[in-house]
Amino acid sequence: MFDTIHTEYQHVHTYELDRFESASLSYIFQLMQEAAAGHSSEYHLTVSDLKQQQKTWVVTKQRVRVHRYPRWKEQLRIETWVTTPTRIVSPRSFRAFDADGELIFEGLTYWCIIDLDRHRPVPIAAVAPFTGIGHPDRKVTEPIGKPGPVPEEYPLSYEYQPRILYRDTDNNGHVNNGIYCDWCLDSLPAAVRDALNPEVFEIHYISETYEHEQVTVRTSTADDHRQCYHRIFAEREGREVQVATAKSVWDRREKLL
Repeated sequence: MFDTIHTEYQHVHTYELDRFESASLSYIFQLMQEAAAGHSSEYHLTVSDLKQQQKTWVVTKQRVRVHRYPRWKEQLRIETWVTTPTRIVSPRSFRAFDADGELIFEGLTYWCIIDLDRHRPVPIAAVAPFTGIGHPDRKVTEPIGKPGPVPEEYPLSYEYQPRILYRDTDNNGHVNNGIYCDWCLDSLPAAVRDALNPEVFEIHYISETYEHEQVTVRTSTADDHRQCYHRIFAEREGREVQVATAKSVWDRREKLL
């Protein structure tokens, strides 16, 4: 898996569209997750496969840059591959193209393998030998660094408390990583969402969240909402614990069509 490029094709369905009939950012994250799973399944390294060894994959951070939001019935060609891993982190890159070969989006995710008994990361080479694709032209985005604090010039603008639903959880027993993106975007009012669409979304996962927890999203924005900082907290034992931090960059909706 660490020396191959996986390609698959997906169509945009009606239930993946927003109110303006373009695909949602959530759908793009789902495409990335699906492609990663499809690649892993070829080498018996899916979450289900690893669970037989009391291990699992977890994503620690990810970023996507959208060049254009696809429309209904469009077919997308998605490529994914693993660039050279470190001892415990496996970076995975993505590219998606339309039928004319134009780039739709590109993304980068960082994955670790966790021992479920000790809840600690294990060396990737202990599960699967690797070298990784190291060609410079396969590194489609800059590495994802540390998140950093919210700049002082971005005041707290919105606070949102989503309810964790049963369907939000995955076979690891915690909230699926893609739901965090929905929480951040849903913290913004409809008028902003109607006018703008995310061009870049980057998120750092600090801790898992579970269906019984109450979470709060606090979003700080510039006056024009072109850049937002999101912090997600979970209430645990009477105190708030930060579980994720994200940054989103927005542009006019019509520009990303």
